[in-house]
Amino acid sequence: MASKKVAILYVAKSVKMTEPYTVGADRITFGGEACINDFRLAGEKFVKKAQEQKVYEWVLELAEPFAREEVMSLYVGIFLSAYKFDKYKKEKSKSVNVSLKNFDRKFVAEATVLQEEIKQVRDWVNEPFSGLDTSTFAKQIVAHATEHGVKAKAWSLSEIKRNKMSGLLAVNKGSVDAPAFVELTYNPANARNKNPVVLVGKGIVFDTGGMNIKTENYMEDMKDDMAGAATVTGVVALAARLNMPVYLKALIPITDNRLNGNALVPGDVFTMMDGTTVEVANTDAEGRLVLADAVCYSQKFKPQLVVTVATLTGAAARALGGQGIAAMQENADVNMDLFSYAGEKTHERVCFFPMWKEYEEELKSEIADIKNCGSGTAGMITAAKFLTYFSKKIPLVHLDIAGVAFVKKPLSPYGCGATGIGVRLLTEFLKQI
Repeated sequence: MASKKVAILYVAKSVKMTEPYTVGADRITFGGEACINDFRLAGEKFVKKAQEQKVYEWVLELAEPFAREEVMSLYVGIFLSAYKFDKYKKEKSKSVNVSLKNFDRKFVAEATVLQEEIKQVRDWVNEPFSGLDTSTFAKQIVAHATEHGVKAKAWSLSEIKRNKMSGLLAVNKGSVDAPAFVELTYNPANARNKNPVVLVGKGIVFDTGGMNIKTENYMEDMKDDMAGAATVTGVVALAARLNMPVYLKALIPITDNRLNGNALVPGDVFTMMDGTTVEVANTDAEGRLVLADAVCYSQKFKPQLVVTVATLTGAAARALGGQGIAAMQENADVNMDLFSYAGEKTHERVCFFPMWKEYEEELKSEIADIKNCGSGTAGMITAAKFLTYFSKKIPLVHLDIAGVAFVKKPLSPYGCGATGIGVRLLTEFLKQI
């Protein structure tokens, strides 16, 4: 059996260059004005060059010293661009692989686990509903978390009912499959925070829109509606693998949103865990209902901060496209700068929208305490406002990743499909708190 051709990728500097970087057949050269994002872009361009040359195995060599974060950004650009999801293809495409043989163990370990966790998140989000229903996804989350030293528990249906998770049960009424709720805990002895940071991830494994069924091609990519759940799982597993000194919990409600004779209908009213009554104005605003259960339950742990992560609204995608995450916060002003910093450093940028009190008017109901959605304007904001009814005074940051979690057109450096955006953002944020 012939051995694989292995080439050396040299990375160098040149103070004479006016452009940030150049990419040759086997060399990347950076100019003095190169920023961190230029290293990521250079990695992406290198992958395309390597594919053109049909050389797939490389070893990274530094011709001179570079900052650790510069090399990491280059490596991130490479593995994000090189990712393939061809599980269901007869002919598998070759992927560019760059080894870090001559780097210190800590750097290699961090780069490796980052790549592996983002790949896992992307694989989950790319997986069709036929391969990842509620039960399968819950089992895989528990198995993955447990493998990496995270305490994991999947609740039974009776536990979900006993805890009065009415939002999750309401959305699940149209499904032939039982709902799931997964609780992850990572609490190292050297954790800096006494009270946990709680990450809540939306786990709608497929969203038809329910009785307010999605029309035209809006249902086509709804296998991605569990990207929030995949993201928070990846972040907690990554934190454990990197031995990060931070106390984390992840709360993950999982179901599909389908139709049958018992499905939730507009006008229905049900009572949430905390006694709040909710009128269903639109069954396609289901994500906030399952998230609200988890946010309400999170109060049990007196969290330092709750972060909800979800492909929640088309409004977020329309506002920012694939260029950023729509973010909202309440009682969490202190975290805004940290998220902005983490977003710029990882190029997983956040844009904070206001949460003015006037937006509460959109959620007023004539027959219940609140409605699950407003008139359609400022949809990402009113969705976040809905969640704050259940967070009470607990600091809450809501990240709407609808525009960035899964893309139909190639997005640099991810290509098409699942991106894994959010994993690096949240990991960098957690390093700062």
